[in-house]
Amino acid sequence: MENCYDNQNNILNANAFFRGPRPAKLISSRWMMQKQMESYDILGKRIRDIRFIGKCLNLDRSQIICSIPYGSLLRGRNVWQSIRDEQLFRRSAVIMEPVLIRLGDEDGKEEILELLATGLSEFRIDRNRIPWDTPAVLEGPNMSARRLFSNCIGKTVIDIRYNCGITGNVSNGCDALDPERLKNFAICLSGGLSLLIDYVSDRCEVSCVNARGTVQKIVFRELKKGLSNPEDLHIDGTTGIRCNSTFFFGDKGREYLEERPYVAISGKKGTYKLQIALEDSDMFSWCIRHIFGSFDRDMDYEMSCGDFRNILCEAEGILSVYSPESGLHAGCSTEANSGLFFDPFRESSVGDRYLFMRNMEKYRLQIRDIRKWTDKAFGEEELISVAYGRK
Repeated sequence: MENCYDNQNNILNANAFFRGPRPAKLISSRWMMQKQMESYDILGKRIRDIRFIGKCLNLDRSQIICSIPYGSLLRGRNVWQSIRDEQLFRRSAVIMEPVLIRLGDEDGKEEILELLATGLSEFRIDRNRIPWDTPAVLEGPNMSARRLFSNCIGKTVIDIRYNCGITGNVSNGCDALDPERLKNFAICLSGGLSLLIDYVSDRCEVSCVNARGTVQKIVFRELKKGLSNPEDLHIDGTTGIRCNSTFFFGDKGREYLEERPYVAISGKKGTYKLQIALEDSDMFSWCIRHIFGSFDRDMDYEMSCGDFRNILCEAEGILSVYSPESGLHAGCSTEANSGLFFDPFRESSVGDRYLFMRNMEKYRLQIRDIRKWTDKAFGEEELISVAYGRK
C-alpha cells in the first residue's frame, strides 16, 4: 500500500511536508533508532499535543461499525445512532502519513517529533521538519489525535522501549532473524502508559498501551467527539440536512476548521451553527457587503430570517446574470442588468471574473444547500447572526 514516503519520489517534499531536500531518516535496527532518539533528547519532556496529518483508516464510520460485535451484519441508516455511548473502542490509529507529537520542557521550549512505520522493520523518524498545520498528501484527518490519545497528553517521556527480532520476509535483504532488527518501539510515559509505533497488516499502527502491552480503550461518547468524517462535518445533526463539502456544522465543524478563517452563520438561540471556510465564502461576502455596505471582521451582522433569504436571492440573481443562458461571460459588462442585481465585478479585472465563473457550480450548490438548511432551521422572524469566525 502506497504511503507518502514510497517509491523514492519524496512526495513529502513536493507537498511542502519538509523544508529541506532530504527525506526523513529510514531506520531499521535497534541501535540506529536508539542513537537517533538519544540525539533528540526527549526523555523528561512532556507531551503537549498529538496530531494526525492524514486519515485514520480504522476510524471512518464503516470501519467503526464493523469493529463492534456483529457490526458487519447491521444494516440501515440508524446503525450509527444505535451505538451505545459506553461502547468501548481501541485507542489505536491505522495511518499512512506521519503522526506528530509536540513535546515541551520545563523552560517552555517545544519541538515536534514526526513518526511513521513504512514497512516491516522500516521506520521514518525526524524532528522539527514538518510544520504542525501541514495538510495531508492523501486524505485529511478524520480523527483528533488529541482526543484519541487524551490519556497521554500532559504525560512525561520516561523511556523508549525497543522490541526486536523480526521474522518473515524483509524487503531490503537483511537477515530476517537478526535480533537487532527493530519490530516496533514504544515511547514510555509517566503513569504506566506508552505510545506504541508498529507495522501491522501493511499499515502503520499507533496505539496507547499499558505496561503489559494491552491496548487501552475509549468510550464511544468520547471517541465521537474527536471524529471528523464527512458524515460528522457536513450533516447537521440537529436538522438532519446533508450539505456540500464547503459547509461545516456545529462546534465540531468549527473545531475542524481550526485556525483557518471562516464565515459563521448561526441562530441567536445558538442551536444551529454553520461555518464556511473564508476561501469558499465569496458569494455571501459580496452580497452582505452590498446590502450592509461592509462586511467587517470585527462586527456581527444580525438580521431576520426573511432578510437573510433576501441575501440568498441576491446571490441567485448574480448567478443568473452570469449564467450561460444570459449570454454573458467573465469578460462581459452587465450594464443592461444593473437595475436588477448588483455586479460584484464592475470594477474588477477579467481575471477575477474568470475565477468567479470557474466556481459558479460550487456557488449554486452552496445557495441550494443553505436555503434548504435555513428553511429547516429558522422561523421567518428568528434572528440570524453572520460574522467572521473568531477564536
